[in-house]
Amino acid sequence: MRPVAGMQCGCDNLGVMRMAAAVLVLATALGCSAPEAAGPDVTPPTLTSSGSSRPTPSPSLVENNGTLESPLSDFKASVLGVSWATTLTDPQNGTTKPEGRYLLVRLALRNITKHPTHPPAHLSLHTADASEYAPEWDQTFGQTVLVGRGKVNDLNPGARTTIVLVYDIPAGTKPKAVADLKL
Repeated sequence: MRPVAGMQCGCDNLGVMRMAAAVLVLATALGCSAPEAAGPDVTPPTLTSSGSSRPTPSPSLVENNGTLESPLSDFKASVLGVSWATTLTDPQNGTTKPEGRYLLVRLALRNITKHPTHPPAHLSLHTADASEYAPEWDQTFGQTVLVGRGKVNDLNPGARTTIVLVYDIPAGTKPKAVADLKL
């Protein structure tokens, strides 16, 4: 394999060069571009508020599993219902089976702040035996967005949404609360 014009590589390993070329082709096909060099005076776009048509994100965003979410305290939240499932189906993940059983917790959320917020979708489930379980992100997204039971988009002040948190918990486990919301 010969290097692409303008490509410099400090290695002689043909396999590494092929892998780098494949990554470049894939990134280009997906519409990705190389980040522009930013100097020390450049403000990241997510922090810009003046002159932008994009809403300023919540100042209290927290990172959960690679996503940014507002804390539950930014919302008036209530549990709409709890149900069990032995399988779940959505267009992206197909039909999935839990290791134990799926617990679906449907929450109503209303933004009570004066800024856009991003609904929390990584709220821990607490059980009667003091165990804690994280939601299954693929199934939570699938049941909330893809099946159409709610949305996880930014919410403007006063806006409402519903999310369905999905947990895979052992059979016989008794759920007690999601975050500080009693079930």
